[in-house]
Amino acid sequence: MSYLLFDVGGTNLRLAYSPEERTITNIHKLPTPSTAQEGIEAIIQYASTLPKEASLSSASGCLPGPMDKDKTMVMNAPNIAGWNNYPLKQELAKKLGVPVWLENDAATAGLGEAMFGAGQDKKTVVYLTVSTGLGGTRIINGQIDSGSLGFEPGHHIIHENGLMCGCGARGHLEAYASGAGLKKQFGQEAHEIKDPTIWRQVAHYLAIGLNNVICFWSPDIIVLGGSLMKSLSIEVISEELVNLRPVFPHLPPIVKAKLDDDSGLYGTLAYIRSLPS
Repeated sequence: MSYLLFDVGGTNLRLAYSPEERTITNIHKLPTPSTAQEGIEAIIQYASTLPKEASLSSASGCLPGPMDKDKTMVMNAPNIAGWNNYPLKQELAKKLGVPVWLENDAATAGLGEAMFGAGQDKKTVVYLTVSTGLGGTRIINGQIDSGSLGFEPGHHIIHENGLMCGCGARGHLEAYASGAGLKKQFGQEAHEIKDPTIWRQVAHYLAIGLNNVICFWSPDIIVLGGSLMKSLSIEVISEELVNLRPVFPHLPPIVKAKLDDDSGLYGTLAYIRSLPS
């Protein structure tokens, strides 16, 4: 079996090839196309560059934001609005000529970390990606815990009538602890912000979110990934969390993701391997 893998992020589209179900290769990154149609063309172009002996069995991809019940498209994703409500699974399968499977990007990144990265050998893994947006998932015994609507921890309310989130509501965690949220607040990209006071504030709000996640999901470990974790300190986040006086006397370890930008690709590989043949 050989797979084409793709990870649609708010900033970049990452593509890879798995020739034998265990490793990924031929990783390619480009700015995320503004529309799903352009994204399909980029994926088809990438497929044309694969080795001549490559014979794809299927393709698997992940996207940020809520998906429809049958996981054929992304819906109401504020950071890739041009991909919303487009029948991506159907149209990409038609162009590639192989089955296509889609999943939420945070869910697959979490699965990647649980199976290949920082969450290995843990029963219940919570993964949060702190990037352009803020997403997350819970992995139980190596499987994505699939609620009826999926999970959107970035959109739980931490401050009633607070800052406007990219989704159009107020007070969501993502408005305080994401690249898009920081750009709205300070007019700068996250990597341009050097003020330690701002990053301490982000750590504080993220700790509020982690407290709630621990109360609801009771994880054995919390893995934090995404581009903003290059600027955030695990030690400071943990200190802010302790200062909130969590109800549990013993908190789960909070660690950085090990797979970095490749967690979504490894997760899509783990996801497609878990599907029935």
